[in-house]
Amino acid sequence: MLDTKALADKVLRFLAEKVDTNYRIAVIIVGPPGSGKTTISECVCNEINNRFQQHLRNQQSYQPRLQGSTETSKEVERLCEDIPLLNSQERRKVESECMKNVENLDYIPHRFIDDDKEHSSVVVGRGGLPNSIRISSKKTLVPVEKGNINIAQIVPMDGFHLSRDHLDQFRNPAEAHVRRGSPPTFDSNNYLQLSKILAKSCTIKPRFSEDLNAGSGLFDKISGSFSEQIPSIYVPGFDHALKDPSTDQHCLTAFTRIIVLEGLYLLLNEENWKGVYPVFKETDAVLVWRLDLGIEQLEERVAKRHVASGLAPNLAAGVDRFRVNDLINAIKIKEQSLDAEGIDVLSTA
Repeated sequence: MLDTKALADKVLRFLAEKVDTNYRIAVIIVGPPGSGKTTISECVCNEINNRFQQHLRNQQSYQPRLQGSTETSKEVERLCEDIPLLNSQERRKVESECMKNVENLDYIPHRFIDDDKEHSSVVVGRGGLPNSIRISSKKTLVPVEKGNINIAQIVPMDGFHLSRDHLDQFRNPAEAHVRRGSPPTFDSNNYLQLSKILAKSCTIKPRFSEDLNAGSGLFDKISGSFSEQIPSIYVPGFDHALKDPSTDQHCLTAFTRIIVLEGLYLLLNEENWKGVYPVFKETDAVLVWRLDLGIEQLEERVAKRHVASGLAPNLAAGVDRFRVNDLINAIKIKEQSLDAEGIDVLSTA
């Protein structure tokens, strides 16, 4: 198993290099089913957040605060400036035709203003509202307990699974359901749009508090540059009980300085997925880790997971399910992923 504390060290060293120029950095973790993406992402985030919270508890001289700003609404517009804005009439028309575009990989996401949710900008792709992104200019609140601030946040790809209702509208719905988890069964259109939004948020230049001491360490610099200028970004998650995506499950706030994106296809060199890595590469503020594990080990892990989750009644059925779907996806990832300079390959055996 990978040393996640060492990986956390690497992320923090990279953040220290970028803290003066980039409000955020991104870490992309990609790998086949069963390679440990979620576990590694959670461990790295927890390690970083625990260290930051311990720092806050240990020192009394400088406490985190949010610098005031009147620019939040403008920042929302900047993050969304390339996304078509629909009025209420246009929105009703587009939503009434939503299912017609369920397999349209060229579909252009749009946005609308939701006054019922903090005057948020809601970004919608071919997966409709279940896969939507929400960007809010509502002021971020500082936790009463100083140890409750998390600076690292996971953004899983799972929330962009097309809903079962959407899969029902495929030309071959039976195959779509069997192959759920394959590239076409995700709202890659809106995931790429999310990537563009998050990448822009990485390029915001931090503004440091005037009372920050010269020569301050990384965590003090972070504490001294939280800003109300940064809007909250809400991302869908996957509800395993409902077996469908659910909106607003994950939130990146003004306190989020490290975004950990994990998923199967974030380096896949086809359709919308091939645009994800270049978008972040342009920020010069991204680390990329591709996880590697042998097929036999993947099969064992995923088959057991299928049994544990109730998707298979026994291990043999779990293996069959892996070979019908997950194995195909794993081979595609291995054979058709981008192989660019700066991508670290990590063995999770």
